[in-house]
Amino acid sequence: MKLLVGHSNNCLVYAAAMLLDTDPKIIISEIGHDGREIWWPERSGCERERSYHIQEIIDCFIRRGYGLMPYKLDPQSGYSETSARSLYTSLEAKKRFFNILRSWPAILIGEYNGIGHAVAWNGFMIYDSIGKIYTIMAFKVEEAWLLVK
Repeated sequence: MKLLVGHSNNCLVYAAAMLLDTDPKIIISEIGHDGREIWWPERSGCERERSYHIQEIIDCFIRRGYGLMPYKLDPQSGYSETSARSLYTSLEAKKRFFNILRSWPAILIGEYNGIGHAVAWNGFMIYDSIGKIYTIMAFKVEEAWLLVK
C-alpha cells in the first residue's frame, strides 16, 4: 500500500484510493463532487462541508469489481435504539474484531486524536492521509469496511 497525503475533509476518499491503489482525483471525479459544497453553514471549518458518504465510496469499489463489507466492533441487537444490547462482552467483541482485521485490508472509520476520521488498513498498519503510517493502537476504531474481491 502506498501512503497518500491529502486534505482532512477528503480522508475517506484518500483511504479508498490507497486501498484501490489509484489516484484520489480519479475517485473524486467518479463521485462527481469535491466534497467542499457548504451544506451546514451554521457549523465551522470542515464541518460545514458536504464531504463524502461511504455509499459513494462503495460505488467506486463496485465499478472495479470489488465490494466493501461492513464489520462492526460492537454489534448490537434490539427492537429499538434504546433497547439495543451488545452481542458480545467488550473483551469478546475486541478479540473477534481484531482477529478478523488481521486478515483483511479495509477502510477503518473512527477517531484519531479525538476527531472523526477514516484511514486505510493493510492488515498490519494504518495508512493515514495526514501523512503517517502507524499501528492500530493509535486509532479508535468504530467500524471497518473490509475489502472483498
